[in-house]
Amino acid sequence: MFGLVKYVRVSSAFLICCFLLTSCSEVELLVHATKQLSRDTEEEIKNHNQGSPVPSGYKVGRAYNIAGIWYYPYHDPKYDKIGIASWYGEQFHGRLTANGEVFDMNTVTAAHKTFALPSIARVTNLDNGRSLLVRVNDRGPFVEGRIIDLSRRSAQLLGIYQKGTERVRVEFVELASLKNVASNDSAYGLDSIEGKVFQQEKVEEALYQEDSLSDSIITDKMTYIQLGAFTSIKNAIRLKDKVSNFGPIQIIKSINNNNNIFKVRIGPLSSGAEVEKVLKNLSDSGFPLSNLIILK
Repeated sequence: MFGLVKYVRVSSAFLICCFLLTSCSEVELLVHATKQLSRDTEEEIKNHNQGSPVPSGYKVGRAYNIAGIWYYPYHDPKYDKIGIASWYGEQFHGRLTANGEVFDMNTVTAAHKTFALPSIARVTNLDNGRSLLVRVNDRGPFVEGRIIDLSRRSAQLLGIYQKGTERVRVEFVELASLKNVASNDSAYGLDSIEGKVFQQEKVEEALYQEDSLSDSIITDKMTYIQLGAFTSIKNAIRLKDKVSNFGPIQIIKSINNNNNIFKVRIGPLSSGAEVEKVLKNLSDSGFPLSNLIILK
């Protein structure tokens, strides 16, 4: 009898551990989903040491669902939008960001729902004209109408800290260096802007390596239009930039006979009407429909 009780206890502990392990990603998303605008006090909070964990590679990330809304991260070098900025601070200070860095509310960082991580973005306060380069290394804000969540330091520099929210313009600038994190006065950290040594083309290619294919969600309820497939990432990016106005664009990497293949797709498209609309727009623009592949 004692042996049976011991077995049941061990089995229960094992099942609980399995449950916790499989729930990790969901818990992480829940943490990001519960970000709320908070009024932090002016008291000084100890900075983390420079050299906090920096990710080993760039991450576009998987599509994810927050409060019933699907978000599809993708690299958009032409991103330029106007919306509402908010900020977050002490509640998340010291926690890991979506790409594995340590969030320090006293550094020039921000969160965005779809940017490749980490990226550099220019945020302009449309009320006072102040402009700031920020390091985007987290996901959010998940509040309707808001397009970027600033660290407390970023909000202070832009003149948004006291008001809490403000209308801003957000522009993608470039992918951020993996060598260092942001500081309290620069999105580029301790190194000067002139000291950047990484090449943008190699960085962009890194975006579509390793897990890009598995990060793309294709279900029987979604349709994708494949526009082309290339052995060169540069050609794939060139096509992506040309058709960026026709819908959400993805570049998917696959391997065929030990060769990298980069596929340019529009999607996900949720209805036949949406597919027809995109096809018509492509046709009207002179894009040869004979080159297209419909993926369902």
